[in-house]
Amino acid sequence: MEMARIIHGKKKASSLREWLVWQIRRLSYRWPPRSEALDAARRIAREFEARPGVPPKSVSRRIRLFFACATCGRIYPRRGVSVDHIDPVVDPKRGWAGWDSYLERLFCEADGFQILCNDCHDKKTERERNVRTKVRRERG
Repeated sequence: MEMARIIHGKKKASSLREWLVWQIRRLSYRWPPRSEALDAARRIAREFEARPGVPPKSVSRRIRLFFACATCGRIYPRRGVSVDHIDPVVDPKRGWAGWDSYLERLFCEADGFQILCNDCHDKKTERERNVRTKVRRERG
C-alpha cells in the first residue's frame, strides 16, 4: 500500500511499511531492557581516570557517568556511545522477514543489546551494509 510522501520533521516515508518501521523504531528507544543494557555499561568517572578515552582530570573528577564500549573497551560519555542490537533487527543476509521477526528482534531482552562507541558502531553498521549490498547484487 503506497502512501503519498509523509513529511514528519525532516524524514520522509515513501510507503506505509517504511513509516510504520520508523515509528516503531522510535518507540523502541523507550523499551526497558534497552535502558537496562545501558545501565549495565555505566561507569563512574573516578574509576577510570587513568583509562584512555576519559576526559581530563578536571572534568572527570566531577562524578559523571560514562559508558564502556563492548568492542574496544574504552570509556565514553553518553553522547559518545550507541545502544546497538547484537543481532541486526533486519538480517542483512535474509532481508525483511516479516513483522513478527522484526518486532521480536527489535524488542529483545537486555542481553540482546550492546553498548558501542560511535566509531565501533559505525564500523559494525558499515559491515552490515556491505553484506546487504553484496546479497542484493547476487540476487540480481
